[in-house]
Amino acid sequence: MNMEKNLILSCLLLSFFLTASSQVSIGVQGGAVFSRPKTTYEVNSTGIISVDASGKTGFSAGVFADLPLGEGGFRLMPELNYVSKGGRGSTQIGISLPTGPAQIGIDLTSTINYLELPFNVAYSAPVGDHFLLIGAGPYVAAGLNGKTLAKFSDDVGISDQEEPIVFGSVGDEIRRWDYGANLMAGFIHRSGLMLKANYSLGIPNLANEGNPELRNRYFGLTLAYFILKGGR
Repeated sequence: MNMEKNLILSCLLLSFFLTASSQVSIGVQGGAVFSRPKTTYEVNSTGIISVDASGKTGFSAGVFADLPLGEGGFRLMPELNYVSKGGRGSTQIGISLPTGPAQIGIDLTSTINYLELPFNVAYSAPVGDHFLLIGAGPYVAAGLNGKTLAKFSDDVGISDQEEPIVFGSVGDEIRRWDYGANLMAGFIHRSGLMLKANYSLGIPNLANEGNPELRNRYFGLTLAYFILKGGR
């Protein structure tokens, strides 16, 4: 609860600070998110399931600000985004049935949606009337909702099971708060369009004790547009 209050207060203070500056530029953005979380799937204390992990495509949408820091090309570029993260994985499990041994295939797809606040410090270099951009900074994110879809297949057929993501600190629940580092690079056209790429590296293990490790990772491609142009 304290972290939620701190995040809300930080957003309000940041909004006041940015709108009070005549140099600030404001924009909207959206794009694709290619997630591949870091995971380790444990059977129990004595073994590990071998899981073939693969990425999942999601999306992001949000707003950003661009505030020059002096005259040297450095700038502050905070963002507030809705980001759909997640991942996929598949494995085979052997079980014993009255009719004999059998193999069950399991395909898992998880989707977790976040409200994410990256706080980037960037450097821009002019290229004619355009700009090249590179930057980095921390981020904090709050989980909003999500779901896990499990598809089971065996000799008999295929069945699906869908479960909502539950945030919490016990059992199979997922920890709501995530944080980490964000790297970005982009190109700003003189028209106000910006093409940007970023890599997000989550730090904390979001799974609770006794569950598979889960750390968010994703690569993003974003198209942005400056709707309010201040000093640049």
